[in-house]
Amino acid sequence: MNKRQKTSLQQQNSEVVETDFDDNAVIVENPKELIHELFEKTDSYIKTNVSLLKLKTVDKTGILVSSFSASLVLFSLCFLMVLFISIGAGIWMGQVLNNMTLGFMIVAGFYAVLITIYLLFGKKMIKNAVNNSVISHLTK
Repeated sequence: MNKRQKTSLQQQNSEVVETDFDDNAVIVENPKELIHELFEKTDSYIKTNVSLLKLKTVDKTGILVSSFSASLVLFSLCFLMVLFISIGAGIWMGQVLNNMTLGFMIVAGFYAVLITIYLLFGKKMIKNAVNNSVISHLTK
């Protein structure tokens, strides 16, 4: 298209815009509609991404809650098992020593040693393991 044709085309229709890219002329008619369509598509894209983010959040939360629930059930069962084993060990040691109080005190002393070891060495290790577990569930 030469300069005279471009000028006459622009004069005929004031809403026609022409851009020239390496001798390939691209004529865009009614740029207001194109801009409006661009805004609509951008709005739709943003809404879709927000919906996707909500769904991913719900999915990750569901996985985390179900994992926590399963861990809670397992912890409860282990607690009950340890409780009954401790009672049984206290009764058994009390019968062996002919002193029930001493049998239960020995079991309590065993747990005091375990708690001391945990407080000295294991607190940070268990905290890191729980943090890593939560982070791995959230980043899947």
